[in-house]
Parts: sequence; C-alpha cells; structure tokens
Amino acid sequence: MNIRFFKSTLPVSFLILLFTITVNGQDNADMGYNNYHSTFQLWPSIKLNKDFKYGWNANVQYVMRADLMNRAIDGHYFYASVKYKAFKFLQPDFQFRGVITPEKNLYRFEFGVKARYKYKNWVFAYRMAYFHENEYFARTYEHGHFPTNYWRNRIEVRWDFKKQWGAYVTAEAYTLFDYRGMNVRRVAFIGGLEYAFKKMHSINLVYMAQPDFSSKYPDLVQAIAVVYAWDIPDSFKKKKKKSR
Repeated sequence: MNIRFFKSTLPVSFLILLFTITVNGQDNADMGYNNYHSTFQLWPSIKLNKDFKYGWNANVQYVMRADLMNRAIDGHYFYASVKYKAFKFLQPDFQFRGVITPEKNLYRFEFGVKARYKYKNWVFAYRMAYFHENEYFARTYEHGHFPTNYWRNRIEVRWDFKKQWGAYVTAEAYTLFDYRGMNVRRVAFIGGLEYAFKKMHSINLVYMAQPDFSSKYPDLVQAIAVVYAWDIPDSFKKKKKKSR
C-alpha cells in the first residue's frame, strides 16, 4: 500500500464510521445486551507483548473493571491476540476475549485488519473488525442469550510529541447485525497518554466515554484505565541462563 492509496481510502473510512454512527438504534435490542447502566469505572490492567520473526506479534492482557459508583467489581477480562505485519501499511489480527462477571461469562472471537500510515511524529490508522460473542456454546440457546455478531470501525490518531511520550485519540462504532438488520449499539471515544521507560516498559493513562444506544434512553459508561505494558525482549532467555 503506497501513500497515495492510503490518502484515497482514508475519506472512505471516515464515511463508513460516520454512517455507522448516524444509524438509529432500535428498541427491540437483544435482551442479553440491554443491561448496561450509567457508571464510572476504573480499569487497572497488565499487558505483555512479544515480537517474533517475519512480522508476527503476540500479546496477552488482563483487565479488571471496578465500578466506582457502586463499589463493586464488574468483571475480569482476559485477552490474547496475534498480529501479522503483512505489508508496511497493513496488519491483520486475531483476538480472543474471555470475560468473567457476576451475571454471566462471555467468549469473543474477533478478526480484524488495520491500515496504518506514519508521517513524522504522527500516526493515522483505521481498523475494521468482525467479532462473534457467546455466553456459552450449544446447539440451541435460551431467549435473550443468543450469540451476537458485531462490526467495528475505529479511527485512530497518535502524536509522539517527545522521545518517550505519546498521546492518542480514537473513535469507534460497534454495529450489531442479525436477521433483523443492522444498528449501532454503542460508540466509544478514547483519549490516552503513554509514557515509555527503560526501552521495554510503558504506562498508559486512558479515558473512555462510551454511550450505549441499545435502549430508548441511551446510557453512558465512563472509565479511567491504567495499563502497564512490558515488551519481552529477544535476549530475555539468554540473560536468564547466564545468571544461573
């Protein structure tokens, strides 16, 4: 993908996102996804990254979601993903997410592709993805507990304003589709600040506002996330052997 191609497709990507945002939500939403409530949460998180040969990358992440307003733990979230840098500007990925909550468990399988372009200290990206989520696995499901299918569209802008500092914003629409049609269920707006230190470590401070359009009166989920990330080096095993 060259620069001219990226510039020509970027307006189309914005139109796709704007289209999904402006679609009206429907009142006959799936009952399994109609239980959100307005809340403010804290998300402490730990993430491990590992780069491999030939453009492959793998990472795992744990996130705990704490409801500060009700002083309760909303759930434990476990992620595992694999990415492949197919071309300079294009990166397909696969992600699994497992969720444990007091009400139910969820299992998500997601396939996505991300277009990315860097200009000096700026990075512009667009990601689209499909995911399928289950509460459990069976041939038949109870009413209100059917598997769900979503289409995601996300626009990202990042600015690395200092050697170890970066700031970014994203906007992402989640569109539910089933036999009844397609409708936007929620839109997530994120602003984040990243600080990298000692080459392999970083801290992210993130604010998220996510309106939910699955009911007649939209709810709002707000969250502050604090993410510690460690990039596992290639020489990690060698150093460990020498220390013995």
